[in-house]
Amino acid sequence: MEGECKTDWEKALASSSTTTTTTKAAILKYTFVGGLLENESVDLSEIEEIWIEEVGENVEQHVDEEAFARFWYAVDGLFEYEDIVEEDNSEEEYDEDEDESQTTEGKIKEIWFNPQHKNNNESKSLGESIGLGEVVLLLTTNIGIDTSVLRNLFDTGRKASNYQHATNNNTGRNRFPASDSSAFADLADEVLLNCEDVLLTILDAIDENIPSIYSELFCPGPQWAYKQPLNSKLEQPTVTPPQHLMDTCPSLRDLYMAGELEWSEGEPAINIYTEGGYFGAHKDHLALTILVPLSSPQEGDFKGGGTGFWKGNRAMSENPGVIPPDFVLTPNIGEVLVFGGDVTHQGMAVQDGVRGVFVASFSTRTEASPLNRVQGLNRRDDNDEVVSSGFQSGF
Repeated sequence: MEGECKTDWEKALASSSTTTTTTKAAILKYTFVGGLLENESVDLSEIEEIWIEEVGENVEQHVDEEAFARFWYAVDGLFEYEDIVEEDNSEEEYDEDEDESQTTEGKIKEIWFNPQHKNNNESKSLGESIGLGEVVLLLTTNIGIDTSVLRNLFDTGRKASNYQHATNNNTGRNRFPASDSSAFADLADEVLLNCEDVLLTILDAIDENIPSIYSELFCPGPQWAYKQPLNSKLEQPTVTPPQHLMDTCPSLRDLYMAGELEWSEGEPAINIYTEGGYFGAHKDHLALTILVPLSSPQEGDFKGGGTGFWKGNRAMSENPGVIPPDFVLTPNIGEVLVFGGDVTHQGMAVQDGVRGVFVASFSTRTEASPLNRVQGLNRRDDNDEVVSSGFQSGF
């Protein structure tokens, strides 16, 4: 057991007379299941059905750890996508959390690792919950990404992958930094501009609909370092961004345009997966990741694939071994997955066809940011003119 499941087991065990088993009554009272019943988020009849299936029809006492885990994860599995509900727009003092729910109708879906986190989320913003690894967001097609642009990126990436396959050993996965002109030949500028168009559409959608992502995870301040994910050495960042960015770059778009973002190495990038191709379990170690499908199983492009996610955030190892992901998401073209840098995730193996993904992980740039990770989509053409819109003021 990991994370919340282990914590709930310890709560139920503490109320029992033994150190190895607990009771049904304790589980329904002291774990997240009790909160679900109290808030009427689930019917008692549903809980009873799961109990009978996972624990036993007449089992009330001496519930061991294994039976508890089966029951806990089965109840947790009842909850998947949850739409953000638009709240009443009353004339009250501005509240960031309320404003987010008022502006996101139809544009965002929440996928909570634990429904109890959603029920207890009244005091948290979505940005804070993303930083804590409690939720994955799905931006819907309503944010307005041009799907023809995504298809063009997929076709170009697939051609580059075919060339890679013809000249190198095929591993089932090819990764192309969007700013790498050698990967796309005479289409390099078009690819770069298309990637930037997609990226800016997403940044604008986040700025407009989920402003707490910027305020919680990107805006400089005394708590900035504390709110960042652990780096690849499993250390908390200590170097903070310059304070003037609070005034000069008050949004994600502004940070991008000023060249004040640090990117994962080689990103933004286009990943192409063919049969058998996958991306092993890992964490991204930067504040935010956006993942944009360029092809879709719903449209017959591939089978299998998708992105698997493990709950637990920092408590979950970057290498979960035989533990299966808690859920696998396969969004359609025009949708976007958004999640935090401590979340363990994996590109699942493609069984057939070709899967394409545009991916970017990023944080606010600091003095400690390596120079090879602040370029992003910045590239100059043969005449030393900036191709992308970002970094126009230079370094």
